[in-house]
Amino acid sequence: MLREWGILTDADKNIYFLANSDWWRPIFHTINIWKETGWGTIVFLATLSGVNPELYEAADIDGATRMQKMFYVTLPALGSTIITVLILNLAKVLNMFEPVFVLYNNAVYDVADVISTYTYRQTFAIALPNYGYTTAVGLFRSMVGCVLVLLSNWLSKKVRGRGII
Repeated sequence: MLREWGILTDADKNIYFLANSDWWRPIFHTINIWKETGWGTIVFLATLSGVNPELYEAADIDGATRMQKMFYVTLPALGSTIITVLILNLAKVLNMFEPVFVLYNNAVYDVADVISTYTYRQTFAIALPNYGYTTAVGLFRSMVGCVLVLLSNWLSKKVRGRGII
């Protein structure tokens, strides 16, 4: 299939995708998207099932197109859910250790390392761990998390009129 799409040439026999720096990120993101799609679908479908059908009927009577119904009925109904899912995914971004740790290896450290795996390697995978440095890296990660929470709170106030804090 990759040869038919022109991604691989006939000269490319086999590619070990998880040991190739060019392929590791696309493969990792594809795996994560596939893993999270079911959960996101359930959350958004549950929200959409609570939208009053009379709103869509009123939009039809007013002559709204499909895109107008999406912008003026569906997206406002999903606003709170989008913010909630964003906040939950922010927590996943900063605590992404296990999926990266399981899939990466020495050949792809330069493209696969995240803060958590970098701290782990600097603390436990070298002969003389530098605890002060890894503590500083952890503090930096916490500060980035704090900024992201404050930004999501600001966004929540703009969208919903009330914050998360």
